[in-house]
Amino acid sequence: MNRIKFEKAGGFTLTPTDGVTLQRKGGFTLIEVLLVVALIGLLAGVGLPVFSYIQSKNNLDITGYSLAQALRRAQMLAQNGESEADWGVHIDPASKVITLFQGTNFASRSTEYDETVALAGSLDVSGLNEIVFNAVSGEPALAGTVNLGMADGSTMQITINAKGAVLY
Repeated sequence: MNRIKFEKAGGFTLTPTDGVTLQRKGGFTLIEVLLVVALIGLLAGVGLPVFSYIQSKNNLDITGYSLAQALRRAQMLAQNGESEADWGVHIDPASKVITLFQGTNFASRSTEYDETVALAGSLDVSGLNEIVFNAVSGEPALAGTVNLGMADGSTMQITINAKGAVLY
């Protein structure tokens, strides 16, 4: 077998014994592992708040859209003379439910026509909580605004004007 000689400047000589090979073993160094862990931590630290904001904004948009659709449906049913009655929407902030109902008000409604939609749990509702559309004309008994707000401070306003247009 060939012997390999390693010499240093001081004259020291190291000669490996037969059968010993010098190889570099595969794997990751500690620095590489720490860099990857730090990079994943950085991405998670930036990504989670962004994801949370997007989810909150999406909940607000979906709730606003659902409320606007319920208002438009109530108006359409009133204009079409469905059951020859007024139709309306009641928003209950305590139970987080939107209810489409038939009748002149929520308290005296015909419950067999109720349609409900659940609101997002962290949503705050203020402003009008009951909007009733007059039969045939489709005009609201009371014009106004419904304010929706999330815990992160994002808000949305849904306005019902005197002619019954739903704007958001």
